[in-house]
Amino acid sequence: MKKLFFVFALLLTLSQASFAQHAEGDFNLNIGIGLLPVFGTGNAVLPPIGASGEYGITDDISVGGYLAYATYKEDFDFFDGKWKYSYIIIGPRASYHLGNVLDLPDEWDPYAGVFLGYTIGSSKWDGAGTVPTSTSVSGFGWSGHIGTRYQVSDNLRLFGELGYGIAVLQLGISLQL
Repeated sequence: MKKLFFVFALLLTLSQASFAQHAEGDFNLNIGIGLLPVFGTGNAVLPPIGASGEYGITDDISVGGYLAYATYKEDFDFFDGKWKYSYIIIGPRASYHLGNVLDLPDEWDPYAGVFLGYTIGSSKWDGAGTVPTSTSVSGFGWSGHIGTRYQVSDNLRLFGELGYGIAVLQLGISLQL
């Protein structure tokens, strides 16, 4: 984990090129790993992962979608089995890009926005003996997010985002397509 933060900080420090902030017609694909999971008990089978796509409808406003997945397992040695929990979140989102308002250097793209999502959670028992009831639950929810992207090359950005999704904090890369 320390290596990930070191590489992230190094890339932010060493990059001195000038690029454009978010603009009308831009499409960005964000792919990240969640560091503070919202769901789950037990041990992560796969770290929370999320992807979002955003299309700039103006220089300051983008719309798109969000998809994320996390899975965990919890061992119960006394019952000779384990529970496996899976979570999926999907839905539309919109962001307001603050770079022009805050008069920041072009390589920075801070933003804040909202998300309306549908969450699907399920649990499954894997073990010997009597099988407890496996369950699933789903429903709509909404949240807010704040984040920033830092452009390190023509099409590559690093991003960090806080908000209620698959994790409270997501770090990753953003590709401008």
